[in-house]
Amino acid sequence: MTHEKPLIEQQGRLFHDDLEYEENQSDRENPLSSTIIYSTVKPEMLLWGRQYAYLSINDASQRIGVPVEKLREWENGGSSPTVVQLHKIARVYKQLFAVFYMQNPPKPASLPLKDFRRLPSTGISEISYELAGEIRTAINRREIAVRMMEEMEEEPIEFSLTANLSEKPSEIAEKVRNLLFSDLSKIPSFADKYNAFRFFRERLEHLGILVFQSSSVSVSEMRGFSIYEPQFPVIVVNRKDAPAGRIFSLFHELTHILLRTAGVCEIDPDITLPPEKQEVEVFCNKVSAEILMPYQLFIEHAQNKLSINGDTFFSDLVILQLSNEFGVSREAVVRRLLTLDLVSKEFYQLKRDQFLQEIPDQTKQKKSESRPISPAKTIVSLAGRTYISLVLNAMGQNRITLNDASGFLNLRIKQISVVGHLVGM
Repeated sequence: MTHEKPLIEQQGRLFHDDLEYEENQSDRENPLSSTIIYSTVKPEMLLWGRQYAYLSINDASQRIGVPVEKLREWENGGSSPTVVQLHKIARVYKQLFAVFYMQNPPKPASLPLKDFRRLPSTGISEISYELAGEIRTAINRREIAVRMMEEMEEEPIEFSLTANLSEKPSEIAEKVRNLLFSDLSKIPSFADKYNAFRFFRERLEHLGILVFQSSSVSVSEMRGFSIYEPQFPVIVVNRKDAPAGRIFSLFHELTHILLRTAGVCEIDPDITLPPEKQEVEVFCNKVSAEILMPYQLFIEHAQNKLSINGDTFFSDLVILQLSNEFGVSREAVVRRLLTLDLVSKEFYQLKRDQFLQEIPDQTKQKKSESRPISPAKTIVSLAGRTYISLVLNAMGQNRITLNDASGFLNLRIKQISVVGHLVGM
């Protein structure tokens, strides 16, 4: 049985096995030929491609290597780029070359997301080129996952769990905990936050949520975002974030999905601001805190730590101990202490500033100690076992080709068997 390439692959796939070929081509016309071949691309397709890449005309012209006036002229229909120039445009905008010959743009130029969660006090006015690329990757992967289920004639799990702002955060947290913490013996020690993150990621995937990780966006710009759909909602967390931060982001974004307010979250709210100014974000943080640090249990542990250490205040040591016991960041611990009126706003602000200043040093240390990761392990980390398994199962049933699987996973063909072994297939 022959299967056509999924339309979603034709409509701006972000996996670049095909683009690697283009990058090896010369950026100049053939010197042996006196004929320069101009493309017949529609100007509106050029404008759409740039806007979908979230590039200003100045940034785009620099990346493409042409004057701003020339790019503006192409977008206005005054002239057309050559075929070679259009290849360069396709690489910069992260689109298939053939997409630009479509009669109409395949997707809206704007991304269907409204807000995003990131580190506090780092406000930005627009989505960056890198973040836009990560969002498009997540959207495309979800579309591919849905297509794989259709190819195999299976139905994705319907994610029907909901919540609303009128509910108490503790009530929502209890629903989630009953789903994820039903077997306490299987939960790894929170002191090993990497294992704890992997555990919660897998549990959320079992509920029908696709959990991806980003790798090209700084933590200062984005810590997480989510996309709500009844089938295969998506949560994306930043792999550059500490595992404790990623764990908190998982449940922050899960709450957005429960509320059906998913998106790239607005600023991680300053707890000192009036709640009405950051109502949804504050609410999502409260639910996440209740899931990971239940009120009664957290109070008992906090008081016990003070007693054991003989402290009358929450020292850095006590905060670190609570962080390890509950699998959250130190900043999340102090925020929880503040919401429970166990510390002052001034103490919270002081500690938050201290922890934020320490983040660059942690990043540098991790980078200096890091070792190269194989492409197969990288895709497992970024795309997750559920997505990879769907692609490999479809290939195993001859629903898609080996080349299709290679493209969907952004892996060379020889790596397919390796990634299959890593996910237990």
